[in-house]
Amino acid sequence: MRFVSDDDMDPRLEIWIDCSRSPVAVQLAGVLDRTTRAAFLSLMDELILEGVQNFVMNTGAAEVADASGAEALVLCQRRAREAGRTLMWGGIDFSPPSSGLSKYPSMPYRHSSTPVR
Repeated sequence: MRFVSDDDMDPRLEIWIDCSRSPVAVQLAGVLDRTTRAAFLSLMDELILEGVQNFVMNTGAAEVADASGAEALVLCQRRAREAGRTLMWGGIDFSPPSSGLSKYPSMPYRHSSTPVR
């Protein structure tokens, strides 16, 4: 899918969706900003309404160009969580903390008030 901004005919954001696997893979390339944000969120909402349960989002080829683009990623995460879906970013699971830490009870926790060099 290609989304163009109102003032530009070149694709601003491309979104590839692979529904043949689980989790469903979503890959972004191009610019996520105020001009492409609505189309991105609409598409993600549509996938949630269609019943997709698990997503993997790859944003490595996307440029988050402004605060609207960054907010779109946060809203996408929030909407997935509120719908009871799982959304992972580049292999990192942003599930609620209660489920994430219990998987690795033996991992050490390190906190330092001084910067690590």
